[in-house]
Amino acid sequence: MGSSLQLNSVIGFEGSIQDGLISHPDGRTIIYPLGSTIVLRDKYDARAQEFLQGHSDKVRERCSALGEGRGVAHVDA
Repeated sequence: MGSSLQLNSVIGFEGSIQDGLISHPDGRTIIYPLGSTIVLRDKYDARAQEFLQGHSDKVRERCSALGEGRGVAHVDA
């Protein structure tokens, strides 16, 4: 098992986390957890996606966009 798979895009939104879908302060990006990944997606171009990965388990708490686009806070359980 020398090579690993790279995530290129996602389709879906589970919606089980209360307040799990948020809008970034830039007004253009939506942020939501999907499994063990946080998805950052452009509202106007679904193909423009970025991923925050490295969680050891499913993300079970809501994300918070920090003011002025300085970052995203999230927790895995």
